[in-house]
Amino acid sequence: MKDLQCDFCGDLHPIFSWECCDAVFEVYDYVTGKMHIHRSEGNWVACGKCHQFILCEDRTGLANRSAQEYLQISETSHKNLDLIFAMMFAYQTIFWNGKSGEYYPVIFDLDEGRGN
Repeated sequence: MKDLQCDFCGDLHPIFSWECCDAVFEVYDYVTGKMHIHRSEGNWVACGKCHQFILCEDRTGLANRSAQEYLQISETSHKNLDLIFAMMFAYQTIFWNGKSGEYYPVIFDLDEGRGN
């Protein structure tokens, strides 16, 4: 079992899992100026705050939260919020296009303290 973190903001306490279709996609990384191939397999997990943005279908709010959190935890020297926001918005489009609308609580293994 692996440690879980929110797929949107990096929070270490995700509480909901959203069903999504598997996808392979390219995202332009505004920080490096390169295209990157990403693979999304299965569900995306969300913390409580990101979950609320998803329930309200607030794509802009979710991408903004993700960008703000990324800037706080990232070791990159590139701190342009507008570029990070654009990258997050593009990345999360894959989630919005692939989600089935179904979500459920993340189940934690109390012995190990990790979700599954």
